[in-house]
Amino acid sequence: MGATPLYLCAAFILEEGFPLADLKRMFEELLPSNRDYQHNGTWGDANGHSHMRASLLGASLTIPFVEKTLTLGTWQQIVYLDFDNGPRR
Repeated sequence: MGATPLYLCAAFILEEGFPLADLKRMFEELLPSNRDYQHNGTWGDANGHSHMRASLLGASLTIPFVEKTLTLGTWQQIVYLDFDNGPRR
């Protein structure tokens, strides 16, 4: 199975039971939403941090099937992360 987000501020990950709040905190520490990104000035949408976060994770996720079943580990789940700061028009 292949999955690609519909826009550039999102990503899919495989996750194995860790609290998503920890992931959110890590991204806020690495790429703070209140930092001045050149993207924000260019496009005026204040979501430069969203693009940077998604780019760290990549644009797609591929998980093979074996005998018509996704090959996920016991605790693994597919998670869709939307980093954007608001809905798009």
